[in-house]
Amino acid sequence: MSVRGDYCRSIQQVLVTYCGSLRVDGGGNLQDESIYAENIFRSILNEVYGWDLLNANAAEFNNSVFDLIDRDRNILIQVSKDSSSGKIQSTLERLGKRAFPEPQRIKFMFLVEEAPKYKVVFSPTQGFVFDVKQDVISIKTLMADIRDLPIERLRRVYDLVNQEIGITPNVKRIPTCLGRVVKALIPAALNEPAPVGKVVAFRIDDKIVTNALETRRHRIAEYASYTHLLTGLYSAYDAEGCSDGRLLLQSLPADYDLAAKDSSDPSSIFDNLLDILLDRLDADGSLSDIDFEMRRHCVEIILVDAFMRCRIFKGPDVRVS
Repeated sequence: MSVRGDYCRSIQQVLVTYCGSLRVDGGGNLQDESIYAENIFRSILNEVYGWDLLNANAAEFNNSVFDLIDRDRNILIQVSKDSSSGKIQSTLERLGKRAFPEPQRIKFMFLVEEAPKYKVVFSPTQGFVFDVKQDVISIKTLMADIRDLPIERLRRVYDLVNQEIGITPNVKRIPTCLGRVVKALIPAALNEPAPVGKVVAFRIDDKIVTNALETRRHRIAEYASYTHLLTGLYSAYDAEGCSDGRLLLQSLPADYDLAAKDSSDPSSIFDNLLDILLDRLDADGSLSDIDFEMRRHCVEIILVDAFMRCRIFKGPDVRVS
């Protein structure tokens, strides 16, 4: 397994499940959810393909022929649960009644795992371009392009899917899984913990500002709410005469230096450090029964805890007594 593979499998599972839920029923809240899906996939398509799609229903009131538009690239996209040839043909015919100053490429984002094999020959009206092999996007074709993304953009897609749709681990399992993740992350070369210096109290927001991590403020706050579990775990280790907590904290500065080796961007360093620890868990192999979302959740807790303990990143300029 690899972290890249873990990211891709998680993204695909969530997208397939989400699109499947939209097809169950077209009434009530699920109809509203179809509208939300337009904005969700607008963001995903922009990230994956580098487009600048806008919601056409916001840009042009009561537009019912297409849902998304990139004015600079002359791209129109219809987002639909209906992937039939009839849907494509109907859209092309309705577009033929519209006038644009420049030729437009029409694409379809079908909310299905895989689009059917079309036997119909589609003929768009003059002024519109459509190639069924290039312009039909399903979860399968979208994932093929996501897999080829650089790891930084792949992470952004994963985070985007998480924020928009939700990849939520089982909260009840976190304490048990956290303990196992801590043990698996301790490098084998470390067997004697160094003394842990006194923790100096500071305002966490000061450290966020000092390290230019404002874009991660929400995520840091989210995972900070779980760090009490780690504090309790470390205290239990100390009470039992076990040094696992101190060994892990001792190892993290070296991992941080490695993460910062090829980047000066604080958010990228945080992500690189996350991937270093996730790779270590994959190599360990003892946590195969813990799904990727849970492993990643636990590692994020550990990193935010280390951030709050000033084990990684610069300390804040302003301290409180």
